Amino acid sequence: METNITKRLMINKLILLIIIIAFVNMFSFLFGTENTLTGVTVITGALMFKDIDLGYNVKESVFITIGLFTFIGIVTYLTSQVGILLGILINLISVFMVIYITSENLQTKVFLPFILLYVFLDGTPIDETQAIMRVVASFIGGVIMALTLYISHYKKQISKKSIKEDLCKENIDFSSERFRFSVKMAIGISIAILIGRFLNTQKAMWITIAVMSLTQPQHEDSKQRMKERLISTILGAIAFVILFKVLVPEKYFTFVTLSLGYIYTFIYEYKIKMFFVAINALVASMFIFNTPISIALRIGFLTIGICVVYIISKGEEVISKIKDKEQSAIFE
Repeated sequence: METNITKRLMINKLILLIIIIAFVNMFSFLFGTENTLTGVTVITGALMFKDIDLGYNVKESVFITIGLFTFIGIVTYLTSQVGILLGILINLISVFMVIYITSENLQTKVFLPFILLYVFLDGTPIDETQAIMRVVASFIGGVIMALTLYISHYKKQISKKSIKEDLCKENIDFSSERFRFSVKMAIGISIAILIGRFLNTQKAMWITIAVMSLTQPQHEDSKQRMKERLISTILGAIAFVILFKVLVPEKYFTFVTLSLGYIYTFIYEYKIKMFFVAINALVASMFIFNTPISIALRIGFLTIGICVVYIISKGEEVISKIKDKEQSAIFE
């Protein structure tokens, strides 16, 4: 959590929250409520791009950003229109490509807004009459992010790396952390989407979000996040019941929700952020399910996501150890 809280910081955080809410509402007004989460992703990505870039030269990064956002808008609609097996294949290839292209520097986690958009759009299905607006919203969102990136970095460009050079066959290391992470994310999200399809219920996207959040380059990091997110979700569910079912009258729900959102802007530690995320998710689901069902689904879907990530991450760790032993045997 932010430790050096000053009056200026509090005002800046309040202004930031107002800008975020205004932007998301405006985006939803222009492109429809089915594209509200695209607006959430765009403002998230734009805020990230103020400080970090894609790792390629700025001009190429502009076209990569717009291209990937548009691609995601198209492909997530297409996967909902095809058979399950073909959908799995498309998701595997598409998620891998999105992650690999945007993870030139894994430490910056600049891939997050791109994979977040993929998860959000897949979890917000549309019919064919809304398909064009979905693609337009994705394209415009990509343009907004690209402009933010260009304005923020064109004068202080650090990397001059070309994406053609990066994706050249000779430069792709199949044993690299970047490649292995992209594969894990592709498999995990594809499985989560498949499970969601079979369950065919609202908020199945919670599984995919859990997989996206918990999948880390290192298995131990994933394990730590699993424990922290599960505990934080349970505590968040308890806090939700106390706040919104016991203490706070319904007419003050909006005020309390906004207050929690404001406090969240000061939080940096993962487990505390997940506590607030759990409360917010349960508040949003109040209009769909009753409280016991919402809490059961939140914890249940998280548990499914944990199982998916653990199996994939542990499997990758075991395979890596086997390969290391084989290589050691060769040199002995």
